[in-house]
Amino acid sequence: EAACLAISAGLDVEMPKPYGYGQVLAEEDRRGNADIADVDTSVWRVLRAKFELGLFEDPYPAERIDVAAVAAEGTELSRELARRQVVLVKNDGMLPLTGGLDVAVIGPHADAAKFQFATYTYAAWREATDAVLSGELGNMLGSDDVTTPWYQALVTPVDPERLVRDRFGARSLANAISGHAARVRTERATTLTRPLDDEALTRAVELARESDVVVLALGGASLWFTGERTEGEASDTADISLPAAQTRLAESVAATGTPVVVVLVQGRAYALPEAVREAPAIVMTSYAGPFGPQAVAEVLFGVTNPSGKLPYSIPRHSGQIPVFHHQKAGSGYRNPLPANIDRHYLDLEATPLYPFAHGLSYTHFSLGDLSHDTRVSTDGTARIGVTVTNTGPLSGATVVQLYVRVDAKGLTRPAQQLAGFSRVETAPGESRRVTFHLAAAQLGHTGRARDFTVEPGRVGFFLGLDSEDRRVEGSFDLVGGNRVLTSDERAFLSDAVTEPV
Repeated sequence: EAACLAISAGLDVEMPKPYGYGQVLAEEDRRGNADIADVDTSVWRVLRAKFELGLFEDPYPAERIDVAAVAAEGTELSRELARRQVVLVKNDGMLPLTGGLDVAVIGPHADAAKFQFATYTYAAWREATDAVLSGELGNMLGSDDVTTPWYQALVTPVDPERLVRDRFGARSLANAISGHAARVRTERATTLTRPLDDEALTRAVELARESDVVVLALGGASLWFTGERTEGEASDTADISLPAAQTRLAESVAATGTPVVVVLVQGRAYALPEAVREAPAIVMTSYAGPFGPQAVAEVLFGVTNPSGKLPYSIPRHSGQIPVFHHQKAGSGYRNPLPANIDRHYLDLEATPLYPFAHGLSYTHFSLGDLSHDTRVSTDGTARIGVTVTNTGPLSGATVVQLYVRVDAKGLTRPAQQLAGFSRVETAPGESRRVTFHLAAAQLGHTGRARDFTVEPGRVGFFLGLDSEDRRVEGSFDLVGGNRVLTSDERAFLSDAVTEPV
């Protein structure tokens, strides 16, 4: 029955292996419970995707694959992605660090490279598969093909840290910083979620006192079903605060008075303790693979000017959840307050600690000279242009973002939605013109008739460098009749053209 419902609803492929499809669905078709026309439609869509990939013209893989050469193809791209994703969240003038410093790298991420490889990377898959083979994990759907004698004969269990260092050339944050500092010493002090012992904490505090600066390497790990982790598949937490063991470590190190740079390695938002929030500098990085720690070190010492943006909002407290920028109009932290009420919460502000798409640079940017269409048909495209200027002393890049608000009759829509973005690189004093081409097809909604419709009305927009930066605002009118769209007629992000000024 589930197979019949799924195929009629348009589910083309079942993963990770056939359960309701395959022979089960074939039998349901024989009994007359499934419509073969639905099967034909799904088959056609799958074949179309393969055709678009060129598999009909070149259906067979190479007889011999040079694995080393293929693996090396993405090396430079991996390095650049690692650099671009580093987010400078806070900087009270402490960064970039100068050379010649005695640096203490303290925390669970200080000397660990394996945490840079999240769920669905090869390293994490090997760790989970080894757990199945050793009996630590009973089973894992889709692992049947590898938990067999041939796999055990060819692939022996390996320590995850050794695997990522030997196979991928991964380095820890302490290793990466050693290329920039005069002296680097490390102390883990805690695991991700548990203190090691009082002696380890004492050693970390003493090391902090003896050093010029502390890089406090905190955060989480994403794994499959097994091992110490803070996130990952089947690895949710009821409290998204930074683990208590890491909070205690941060408080103890902060109490020494040594300047602290916090580096947070994470794949999701954490509610941060005061000792982290009050640090003079905070850098966030995702699980960025073999070059993640090196990218962070380059930002810390000014080799790379950071340009990353947060992919989520950072809450002030777990009790704020959900706190996201596209909450519906008149709700959440944008909910209008009644007369004589001056705050949403009694005990803290309702706004995020750091909003979606926040991210600082070692230089500065201005936005101005707005131009835009004032009337656009419901089947047309709006042009919205702005000039971005590097007003600081260094070359750098930023991400110009376009947000829109479209109200509708009979339902409440988001107060704002990300409609487009463009990464812009500039030299000091240089300006570039960014023009967004915003299709009306992006502005529709599912109405009371259950059709996805673009309706005439007023569209408000703003441009900024994060989701709360409304330094440039405007509006235009959508005109014409209602336009009902099919799924393939919809649009989701506007095109952007960047030109020199």
